[in-house]
Amino acid sequence: MATIITNPQDAYAAIKPLISRTEQEEVFIIALGCNHNVKSVKLAAIGDIDATVFPKRYIYQQLCIDGAVSAILAHTHPSGNPKPSNADIKATRELQEGLKTLGITLCDHIIIGDGKIFSFDSDSVITI
Repeated sequence: MATIITNPQDAYAAIKPLISRTEQEEVFIIALGCNHNVKSVKLAAIGDIDATVFPKRYIYQQLCIDGAVSAILAHTHPSGNPKPSNADIKATRELQEGLKTLGITLCDHIIIGDGKIFSFDSDSVITI
């Protein structure tokens, strides 16, 4: 049976096995099918301790190759604070707009900190 993503905790569970670098930010993309079933989960970028670049071209390319209908973006904050920075907010808006032109919906962007995640979709911090 395919994994279905219905909330930020499910998204976290999908990427948790791939998280490896506690000192560097990591960016992940989850490609979803029609029923929010997971088509793929990929590491998209590795950043610095307090910043990362969201590789838009790579993200768009991978989601198209995987036939995504929608997607979830996720990244880690090694500082432990899951609240989004201004750069995170800007990158999310840009990715959302770019994906929209490809017919792909950005369902959520989650930021993972120490035992908590921030969800752009619900605009809240959730304990995991």
